Amino acid sequence: MKAELIYLWINRDRHGCFQQEGFNFSPHYRVSYNQGTRELIIEQLDQLNVFQNSHIANVSAVIGENGTGKTCLLYTSPSPRDS
Repeated sequence: MKAELIYLWINRDRHGCFQQEGFNFSPHYRVSYNQGTRELIIEQLDQLNVFQNSHIANVSAVIGENGTGKTCLLYTSPSPRDS
């Protein structure tokens, strides 16, 4: 079974980079979190896989200037070892 991280909500990370931030990683879903109602909203999108190779489903990039929290985001994200 394949697993894919489609959304990550960070209430507060230990490095102080992110507070109450959500990150979408999938072109197939639009995900948001409502803190007031504690509701996770998932909307499936009609997307075409632009890759000709069926082994590639998605490519995500984390881009930003130095000091914007790219490494903090990667440290906060779950890894396959955490499963």
